[in-house]
Order: sequence, then structure tokens, then C-alpha cells
Amino acid sequence: MFGENMGKFSNYIDSQFFIIDSNDLNNIHSELFGFSLVDGKIFYNHNLNDDIKLDGEGTYIRILRKKNSVEISQDLNGCYGIFMYTYEDNFVISNSFLKLTEYLVDKYPISINTDVLLSYLPANLCAIQYKETMINEIEIIPRNYIINIDIPTKTLDFKILPLDDSTISIDSIEGIKLLDEWFYKWVSIFRSIALETNNFEVDLSGGFDSRVVLTVLLNSQINLNKIRVYSKFNPENPSEDYEIASTIANKFNFKLNGPINKKLVWVDNIEDSINLAYYIRLCNHKHFGFARAISQYPVYVTGGYCGERLKDYYLLTPQEYTKMCVERAERFSKEFKDPTQRVLDKSFSRLQKEWNIEDKNSKYLTQLLLKEAENRNHFGKMSVGFYLTNQIRLSPLCDQKLYKFKNEGDLLFALIFTRYCPELLDIKFDKKKFIKEHVKNKAKEINEKYPFELKKFDYIDGANEDLNKDYITEKQTKVIAPEKFVEDVFRSESFKNTFNTYFSPNVYQKIIEDVENAGYQPLSLVNCSFAMLKMINLARINNEILSNNPMKWLDNFLEIKNFSSNS
Repeated sequence: MFGENMGKFSNYIDSQFFIIDSNDLNNIHSELFGFSLVDGKIFYNHNLNDDIKLDGEGTYIRILRKKNSVEISQDLNGCYGIFMYTYEDNFVISNSFLKLTEYLVDKYPISINTDVLLSYLPANLCAIQYKETMINEIEIIPRNYIINIDIPTKTLDFKILPLDDSTISIDSIEGIKLLDEWFYKWVSIFRSIALETNNFEVDLSGGFDSRVVLTVLLNSQINLNKIRVYSKFNPENPSEDYEIASTIANKFNFKLNGPINKKLVWVDNIEDSINLAYYIRLCNHKHFGFARAISQYPVYVTGGYCGERLKDYYLLTPQEYTKMCVERAERFSKEFKDPTQRVLDKSFSRLQKEWNIEDKNSKYLTQLLLKEAENRNHFGKMSVGFYLTNQIRLSPLCDQKLYKFKNEGDLLFALIFTRYCPELLDIKFDKKKFIKEHVKNKAKEINEKYPFELKKFDYIDGANEDLNKDYITEKQTKVIAPEKFVEDVFRSESFKNTFNTYFSPNVYQKIIEDVENAGYQPLSLVNCSFAMLKMINLARINNEILSNNPMKWLDNFLEIKNFSSNS
């Protein structure tokens, strides 16, 4: 993944994103962006050939050239996002919304989707819409779509992969077979990593999700003291999470927070750090982490990511969920209320039609929106961010096999504990969480009906890695402070005046208050404001570049005024 030119970090960033323009198709070649999991093996661009079929697991977009055609596919969580611009007979495709919009500025017309733009700032965690983006002419391709491009005719069509989400009962032969397949698949993946390297980090908290993943790890016959089981620790104020993780570690005889030996390549340029984050997340996610370093060797990371999607998370009707979001938008500022309402109404309407759901009040529609939008924007973008700093994020709870189960509350997790490591049920969970007795009893009944016997595995003591100079972190030559730079820009008079050209001054003041009072991600709304202003600015420049007469240029000023009045 990383070569000798890592010093030219901007070149590396550019290499991780693609642009496919319908007017320049002949030079496309096969390439994998990210990584894929197939039969327990991890594939990257360097070890993947065109004959290997990918099945949607991992964090990737694959471009497959077949003589006079091109196939573009993605993982079934849609982690990167495939963004497609269409105008008349032209199309442009990218795995970065920002890269795509920047590319279009001087080539094809673009216009602002005001509702999507105004719904972004007051959203809870990330963009809430299905398919739409801040640019009217750009849509996000659904995660189960495969794009086929015919090069000679410059045309494309879609193949839609059937998704059998939420169709299989846990209490069935088919369900138990599927669960055991999931379990042994991840046992195999964890064992293959442990044979290769000790650079393997497992998150462990006091909650449900990371403990579910631990059931797989504890059965993998791996020396857990050669890898790092990580639990956040503050010596001045030890958390309940760390207390519970310590109890688990003592019970199963492994230590917490051991070292990982890795060679870091330091990011010594603020521009590179900010660009990397923005090309992944801008306009999609609200939380930003700015890279300070990249591991020269892959570090494998796992934990309970996506776990809440397998439980009764936001079990609300579309109307209840929309009401909650609209009220939050209105509390932030009244001008965001109606756009949020319209964006969610349109998203639910499209989901209802495309998934053939008759009942517009179905709570499954809300679950769908979270899976099709928030999963992709939150867990997906986080996974891409990990990958681009050479941390391979493995997510057993994002596995498509688990999505096939019907949502039965905590029963799935109860069965995983009961079937694979019942001792973990004897240790308390954090925040007074628990699995109800009747749910645990149901899990026991299912397990007795379909008994489980663990296959025998040879013990893996750990990879034979020398702790030589190649694994020692290089000295950091320059310390960067991207967060300070971002805040300084936002607080500047020039940015404030420009922002207030488009939005009422109370919005800017609300963001300032959030910066000063938020305990977590205090720059979240600052980065959102950059996203909004960036899109407005790109659309304005686009209009000026493509305007061929003074009248069109003058009309642009009226558009600014109209935008302000709508906001």
C-alpha cells in the first residue's frame, strides 16, 4: 500500500481517489481502492487479479476493466461511496464527493441542492439523506448497485444485487448454520492475521458490541499477549469501561494495552492532513480526525463497530424519526427546519418505493435509512479513514451474514455469548445495561436445540517478528496542529463575513458556542460550515466560468440573495 514516495504525501492522497469521465474512458485500468475479504483472506490492489470474485466484504471500490467495458463495484456497506454526476449525455464518477465536485467546476454545470445543504449542519452525526447530495447533479449510488460502462458507446447501466436483509430467523437450522459460518469465518481471519503479524489491535469496552467480537477472538487459539487488547485508561479517573475490561482480561489471562511495534511515517504538512480528512468526509460526516502519522506496515484493528445496527436502534416510525430530526434542526435555527423535513420526506419516499414497502409508517423504513445513509457515512467513512492511514479495520458486526437475521432485539447477541463463550455473560455490562432473563433463556433453548462443538485449532503463539529498527517509530520532525488552523480560519473576520453573507448571524454564533462548550469533537460544526461554504463557492465559481455573457454573471448575485432569503 505504501511505497518509497511516502514523503510526497500529497501524491499519495491523490492516488487514493479516482475520477472516471465519460469523455475519457479509454485509459481506465483495473484497480482496487481499499481492501476486500474473500474466504478469510485479505486482498489489496497489489495481490488481486481480475479473476478473483469479490463478495462485498471489506472496505473497497473495485474498477474492473474488461476489454471494451468497465465494471465498478463496492463493498456492501458502501464505505467509500460511489458518487455519480450526470448531465445530458455526460457522466463523471468518483469515490470522493469533494474530489468530484472540484473536478467538475470548470467542465460541467453544477447547482446547489439547498435542502440537503441546510439539513447537514443540524444533523446528529452525519448527512441524513438517501442518494441526494449537496449538488443537484450528483447522486450517491446505492451500496448494492454495480455500474457497467460500455466504452465505445459511452453509456452505462446498473446491476442491482438482491439483498436478503432481515429475512432469516435466528431460531432455525438456516439461522444457526449462518451464525456458525460467520463465527468460523472470523476465527479464520483472526488466525491468519496472528500468523502474519502481531500488529493486531482489538478494542474492548464494558459494553455489548466489543464483547461480542471478543467471543470470536477467545476461540481463535491466539496468544492474546502478543497482540494489543486496548481499553481506554485514565489513571486519574479510571472508567467503568476499563474496570470491566480489566475483569474480563483477568478472567481470561491476558493483559490490556500492550505495545504495538510499528514504524510511523509522520504527516508534517497541515494541508495534507486536512485534505485527507476532507476528501473522505466533507459533506458526509460531521466528525473529523486529522491524521498525524501513517503506519508503514499494516496494523489490523477490530472491535464492536456497527453493533447497534443489529439491535433495536432508533426503532421509530419514519414520522417519529423525522419529528425528532426536525425538532433538533429547529432548536439549532429555524431556517433548517423545513429543509430537514423535505430531505427526510424524500428519502423515506424513495426507500419505500425502491424496497417495495407498502406501509409508509413501517419502522423498518427508519432502519433502512440508518443502514443506507448513516452506516455508510459514519462507519464507512471511519473505515476508509483507517485504511488510508494503513490501519485495516475489520468489522465482524458489519458482516453481511449478520444483516440477514431478523431483528429480534438482544437475542442475536445473547445467542452468540451463550453459544461461543457463556462465561462472558457472567460479567456485568457498563451503564447498567443487561440482557433480560427471558432473552437469555431463549438463547439457551436455541443452543440446546442446535448444539455447538468447537473445532480444534493449533495454538498460534504469535508471529515471529524481529523488533529491529524497521519497527521503531521514526522521530517526529515537525508537529502540526490542523485543529488550531481550522479554528483560526473559522474565527477570522473574512470567513465570518463570508459565512454571514449566506446564513443569518445567529448560526455563526451558535457554532462559536459549540466550539467553546462541546466536550467531544468541538470543531464538528466548524467543519460542517466549511463544507457548506465550499459547495456554495464551487457552484458560484462554476457559474462564473461557464457563463458566456455579462447577464449570466450578473444574475449570479441574485442567486446569492435568494439563497440567503431561503436560509
